[in-house]
Amino acid sequence: VVLAGLGCPNGCDFCCTSHFFKRRHIRLLPSGRDIYAVVERYLELDPGISLVVLDEDFLLNKRRAMEFRECVLRGGKALSIFAFASIRAISQYTVEEILEMGIDGLWIGYEGTRSGFAKQRGRPPEELFRDLREHGISILASMIVGMPYQDEEVVRRELDGLLDLEPDLSQFLIYGPIPGTPLFDRVVEQGLLR
Repeated sequence: VVLAGLGCPNGCDFCCTSHFFKRRHIRLLPSGRDIYAVVERYLELDPGISLVVLDEDFLLNKRRAMEFRECVLRGGKALSIFAFASIRAISQYTVEEILEMGIDGLWIGYEGTRSGFAKQRGRPPEELFRDLREHGISILASMIVGMPYQDEEVVRRELDGLLDLEPDLSQFLIYGPIPGTPLFDRVVEQGLLR
């Protein structure tokens, strides 16, 4: 695990990671060079290692990610990296650039079709998932169940839509109020917490 950053600027109302750090992203490894230096140390220990870059939305800061890409290209070593990234962040890159970073797996928050989170803006999910898949990048897609607009029929439709995207793995989360999040405050304010 390469712990590159804490927190997230996206500010989704359910996300304790975002709100624990007051919607700030704290770069523990500020530059792409810093991230690559950690990768190099791991490669010395195990040249065939698979890595996870732990950073809520690793590709959001394009300058840092592209600097990391340049280091990977100069290093000339094949990498296998799994990273967390939003549709908005991924949409800034070509799939070739993502592959050149050594990224062969992505966790993507699909969430729900009408959830309205800013991190979902960018390329249409159908196009993005297909493009990633056709280039050999595995996808773990996350869906949230229990949003106010969802009833049983909507959940089934959204699940069908997620499965039509053909992710390699799927994660399902309950839209739950975690203390410290705007969702928690809203649920308490409306007297909905039992």
